[in-house]
Amino acid sequence: MKKAITALVSLLLAAGLSACWGEPEVVGPKSKDDPIAPKPEQPKPDLERPPQPGKGGPKPTGDTEAGASFFAPGTGAPADHKPIGPEDRAELAQVYLSFAEDPEGFIGRVNKVAPDRQQRLAGYLLCAASRLQAAGNPDRAGAPVQIELPVEARELMRYEGAPDKARTMFLRQLGGEFLIVGRSIQSISEGDTETVEQILSRQQQNLEMMKLAGPEEFAEWSATIRRVFPILFARLIPEC
Repeated sequence: MKKAITALVSLLLAAGLSACWGEPEVVGPKSKDDPIAPKPEQPKPDLERPPQPGKGGPKPTGDTEAGASFFAPGTGAPADHKPIGPEDRAELAQVYLSFAEDPEGFIGRVNKVAPDRQQRLAGYLLCAASRLQAAGNPDRAGAPVQIELPVEARELMRYEGAPDKARTMFLRQLGGEFLIVGRSIQSISEGDTETVEQILSRQQQNLEMMKLAGPEEFAEWSATIRRVFPILFARLIPEC
């Protein structure tokens, strides 16, 4: 059961990334030890070993120009973004869970958040995304970025191979997820939902595939992320 749940959690992280047609490129060289996942022969995911983002995951099925412009230069965290407080972090956890579990209701959930808070939440996620991706690529040029993860985050990692490699893979996946959700919130706050709707449609498809693991496994996965994500947002990267 534990193996199935950690696989489902990994698939959640990959789902958001593949929704944007591949993992956003990280500046700097990647480790020579990065695993190369086999390309799936069938669209149905292997729930025991889900595809890694950007390495054998779903390919573009529509206009990639929308995806490219969505992450064009200048779409990162605003230079003047304001720090978020405990209430913002609690709200962000619920918005993030909506993206994960209820993508069809995500836009409506974001629109319930006050405009100034939307800006803070998006700024936090985009700021944290770059730090997570840098920490997940320790061989990149420049000073290393250290990230202190709550111990509960281990429940979201796949326990295969060296623990350090599992951790760096998780940081890269989470950084890509933060980028997608943060940019989606930013886009919704600006009144532009066209690309967000494409992302959410893909996320819904991935969610349906995750349910193939069975009702008990899916229910335990849901309980896991509902328990862990609020802790993750409450403690992660306070300087953002």
